[in-house]
Amino acid sequence: MPYKVLFDEDILRIKKMIWNGETQRAISESYKVSEVHINRIANGRQGYHIAWPDGNVGAISNEQKGTIRLNRRKGITTERPCWT
Repeated sequence: MPYKVLFDEDILRIKKMIWNGETQRAISESYKVSEVHINRIANGRQGYHIAWPDGNVGAISNEQKGTIRLNRRKGITTERPCWT
């Protein structure tokens, strides 16, 4: 995959997509970056300085991970979470 620069605005939109339960595959395809790149954003290894919708910085909160997992169990989404 060719090198692509994500700007702060892109990372903010990606974090919102992760927060809302989008899968890393769907996000990576829409931004034309690797799933690893999205995983690093979700885990706070890249874009850590940009806040999540709850105002925290770094990795996605465990509370939100739980919410996304619960929604997946209910069948709202079927692919694996972004932070695994």
